[in-house]
Amino acid sequence: MKNHIIVCGGGEAGKNVITELEKAKSDFVLIEKSQERVEELLLHDKNMKYIIGDATDDSILVSANINSAKGIILVLPSD
Repeated sequence: MKNHIIVCGGGEAGKNVITELEKAKSDFVLIEKSQERVEELLLHDKNMKYIIGDATDDSILVSANINSAKGIILVLPSD
């Protein structure tokens, strides 16, 4: 992906961000630790791109192609 948004965290705030990105037809990838949470989100969008992992891990951000991303939205539960 290029010129996409990386969404870090798929909790309640993350769901709202994802909903707005989908409405805007923006390309995005979700980074989320919880497989269960991702599965819940996939019920609403089966084509959602995601990575299971820790968004504070540099290798995960590289996997999300952070160098070509348009932006990153952090909706993590803590710093």
